[in-house]
Amino acid sequence: MSRNEVLLIFLRLPEPGRVKTRLIPAVGAERAASIYRELVERVAATVAAVRRPGLSTWAMVEPGTRLDEAAGWLGEGLRYVAQARGDLGDRLESAFRRAFDEGAPRVVAIGTDCVELTPDLLAEAFERLNESDAVLGPARDGGYYLIGLSRPVADLFAGIPWSTAETAAVTRARLAAASARTHELPMLRDVDTPDDLHAAGIDDRAP
Repeated sequence: MSRNEVLLIFLRLPEPGRVKTRLIPAVGAERAASIYRELVERVAATVAAVRRPGLSTWAMVEPGTRLDEAAGWLGEGLRYVAQARGDLGDRLESAFRRAFDEGAPRVVAIGTDCVELTPDLLAEAFERLNESDAVLGPARDGGYYLIGLSRPVADLFAGIPWSTAETAAVTRARLAAASARTHELPMLRDVDTPDDLHAAGIDDRAP
């Protein structure tokens, strides 16, 4: 049983029409999928640059029946795990529970939408969990790009209004209700809209 810190990266395979759907009206399904592929690869490179001995990185893959395909895309150094069924809250809860059940003292989850995330910020998230119960990285759109825990928090992910301007606020309230000592990281931008693409320096035109 591993007792390493765990970093969870939630990702999908870059299939046209199934990823970055909010970009499709502006750039088309094929370009949206290629943009998503680029975002995942950028985040994977950021994670690979984290110098934290013993850190175990899990790629939480959807669809979970295609782990070999994800491994062929992103390569060695990651543990490939199928995402649970259900909404994002169900999938987060399952992943955190599994990591804690395997003995992880600190668990951090990220998505693949935030190219402003740095290795130093990821390392800081784990360091803050040495003295905090939770760490939250809020996004400019009202969601969050990172959440970490040093202990399970009951019902933290249940009934959250996902992908809304209230996601982070409701999560903060849940943490407060659980008396969880929470540290917040700097607010960063997720890449979800054409304006976000331009801010991140990503070309919205097909290569």
